[in-house]
Amino acid sequence: MAAEIFAQHTAGAAIDAYLLRAGQIWNGSGFVTPVAANWASYALAMTEIPVTGGLSFYVRDFPAAITTAGVYAIVSRLRAGGSPAVGDVVFGPPVSIAWDGTAEIIGGLNTGAAHYPTGGGNQVG
Repeated sequence: MAAEIFAQHTAGAAIDAYLLRAGQIWNGSGFVTPVAANWASYALAMTEIPVTGGLSFYVRDFPAAITTAGVYAIVSRLRAGGSPAVGDVVFGPPVSIAWDGTAEIIGGLNTGAAHYPTGGGNQVG
């Protein structure tokens, strides 16, 4: 696993990814029904990789604890304050990642699932 989740945004941003499947959200140990009071537990903080021109890539490994094969939705949010909040701005459309239980399925080769290029990725620009 290596940076299957990614986004592009202006440099210096705090970007969080959220993983969803079948109306539930990943909380670090399982998929649960989203509750506003638990929002910070759903955020997957992304690591910034600076790029020239004022933009950066933001990356995160897909959680190894997710061992069920399937297609997962990824939503990226721009964190406004010091911790993730329900009101953080979503940027870019949700994207999907096909997962075989241990690794990303590039191009949906094993499932025939629709898939965005390597981790999908959201962009602002």
